[in-house]
Amino acid sequence: MARSKKNIKQGGAQARKVIRKLSIIAFSRSHDFDSITAQLKSVDAIKASTTLYYFPEMKELPEEIQSGSLKSTIVSDWRKSISNPEDNPLLIIDFDKVEADQIPVLFEKQKVVFKEKKRCLAVCSDRSDCLEGMALVPVGDLEKLHIDFSVAEPLLSLEEYYRLYFPHALIQISENSGLVTSVKPKVTERLSAFFNWFVKSPFRSFKTGGALKYADSPGYRLLFLVTLVFSFFLITHLSQNAGISGDEYRYIDQASNVYDYYASFGKDKSAVSQTGIDPQHYNAQSFDNILYTVQKWIGLEADAFGFRHFWNSVVGWLAMLFTALIALRIGGYRMALLTFILLFISPRFLGHSYNNHRDIPMAASVVFFVMVAIPYLKALPKIHWKYFIWVALGIAWAYSLRLGGGVLVMGYLLAFSGLAYLIHAGSLSGVIKNFSKALVMLGNTLLACLVGFGLGVLTWPYALEGPVANSLEVLKASAELGVSLRQVFEGEQIWSNNMPWYYTGKWMLITIPTFIIAGFFFSFLMAKKVVNKQNLLPYLMVLTAVVLPLIYALVFVNTHYGGWRHFIFVYPFIVILAALGVEGVFRMFEKKKLKNLIWLAIPIFMFQPISFIVKNHPLEYLYFNELIGGTKGAHGYFEIDYSLNSLQQAS
Repeated sequence: MARSKKNIKQGGAQARKVIRKLSIIAFSRSHDFDSITAQLKSVDAIKASTTLYYFPEMKELPEEIQSGSLKSTIVSDWRKSISNPEDNPLLIIDFDKVEADQIPVLFEKQKVVFKEKKRCLAVCSDRSDCLEGMALVPVGDLEKLHIDFSVAEPLLSLEEYYRLYFPHALIQISENSGLVTSVKPKVTERLSAFFNWFVKSPFRSFKTGGALKYADSPGYRLLFLVTLVFSFFLITHLSQNAGISGDEYRYIDQASNVYDYYASFGKDKSAVSQTGIDPQHYNAQSFDNILYTVQKWIGLEADAFGFRHFWNSVVGWLAMLFTALIALRIGGYRMALLTFILLFISPRFLGHSYNNHRDIPMAASVVFFVMVAIPYLKALPKIHWKYFIWVALGIAWAYSLRLGGGVLVMGYLLAFSGLAYLIHAGSLSGVIKNFSKALVMLGNTLLACLVGFGLGVLTWPYALEGPVANSLEVLKASAELGVSLRQVFEGEQIWSNNMPWYYTGKWMLITIPTFIIAGFFFSFLMAKKVVNKQNLLPYLMVLTAVVLPLIYALVFVNTHYGGWRHFIFVYPFIVILAALGVEGVFRMFEKKKLKNLIWLAIPIFMFQPISFIVKNHPLEYLYFNELIGGTKGAHGYFEIDYSLNSLQQAS
């Protein structure tokens, strides 16, 4: 491989001593070593002690460093430099993306970073293969990472993409700084980058000894992808054995009415009028409406439950995926993998994913909204239109399923925007000083809510008849639910509008796996191990998404029935926090053997819910944990099969 190393000599004492012991790694396919050296000599910030390492191909750097062939070059020289507690920066420049006349400007920008006398690294590129090279430079736990880029990576926002390698670094982003030129990658290039990130790079790490101590093992990326693919086929297969829930025929009838409403351009009013005591027209139920429409167009019977359950399980799988992607933004691929696995082997969530056409799509929409809200909020007060559109679609999706869902995510967005502003301000004086930014953020947030509400109205016939008046009517009716059912709770038959205030909390306590309950509470002790300035916002968002609905359920909801399925959208966030607790334990230990013991302990602690899934499929949603003595202990004290899924087995 063509590689060169050279100390850059610069004439005379005129050079300003701004950067000490600077190391530069230069990549270029179009510039040779001499031309790059000439460009760098024009910058007065570079001292004679600066060392330049030149590689014609960025992708060659990881293999060279991992194989140990650079014994006397980057590895040894850089390790010597970081032994000095003073300023020891490393700068990686992609000379194919940085124009020659921008080099002096680049160094002027980086001086501010380098003067802070912390071990730091700066990179100027937008190519993902540069990340591979940078991540394997043995710089230890970086204190600061500064990035100039022009186009975000397709897989994650660039900040999070780099933080997967440097979890303890303070990452600063200069978006569209003008220093870096870029061409939008082609579809084939994106697919190639995807394959390299999830498959090729992890396999290469297996052969070369894995990741450095400060980075997630690339193997977790491959395991995450394999788990996603395997679980998709598994959950869709399992869904075909599920029974027909007690509400499915009602959903189909209303979907038929909705279809007739749109087909007649609003002349058929059956979808917006009440039949009997159950006000089905209050429910938007876009998921059932879409399924009914597709079935009608392709000639399937309306009660083709195998088709319906297949797509219900797909939405359940998507809810798990979105949850894992939120965890990814907080703790990396290991935590994302943990989150997905724990959610998949949660019997209640898995069982509801087969045939619960209301609550699982609702949960998926809420988790999706939180996932897309993270990059949107990080960009505020600036509007990033791509994220703005996704947030508006998230609101519309929740609203199209249930009015309460739309109101919930709009409330989330207001609360999250407040959190983002407080984090951005940093102090009380900052809050006051930047109050104008708060108004801009509020305006942007309200605009997103308005757009999302407008899109959601288009999917709900009753809202189309009167967007504001009918929405307010449904909100009022939701708080004063006219239907009351007799339910078994704590061994007594109680009307659903007379349930004790702790109904939802009690149900969650006895039906969530005890390992996840323990992990949830343990996460508050482990937060310091995982949460830092970079991921504080998504962590607080997840915490808020758990606390606010539960407070609402405990204090304001008077009518309860069907366990806690109406609040199942909270559960993915509980699992994220449980996984954070486990991730914190992983980070307590450096030895691989101890970490392997943690992986072995997880299935042991989750043995009871896993065995319940295996023995009782397709009735996973009947699960009760050890605190109540399992399903046998709950029999006679709590409603067991409130959705009537076991009628086939019982008949």
